[in-house]
Amino acid sequence: MNKYFFRVYGVLVSKPFRTYLLKKNLRKNILHHFAELPENVTNDDQKEVNQYLEKNQVRILPYPFHDNYSPDTTNVNIW
Repeated sequence: MNKYFFRVYGVLVSKPFRTYLLKKNLRKNILHHFAELPENVTNDDQKEVNQYLEKNQVRILPYPFHDNYSPDTTNVNIW
């Protein structure tokens, strides 16, 4: 039954929307995980990522410098 459900789901729900749902769920799970940890267990990097994710969407590099770059304005030279 599950294999039929996933096939129908894949056909009916567009890939961009499925990706949006996965990212939203991942962000929620990460924030929930950090919220359950004691304050003295998290290090500075984890706190920085947590603060970034509280206000922004999930990205490969969850740091503020990511906002300074856009694929439209970044040139890649292939030699």
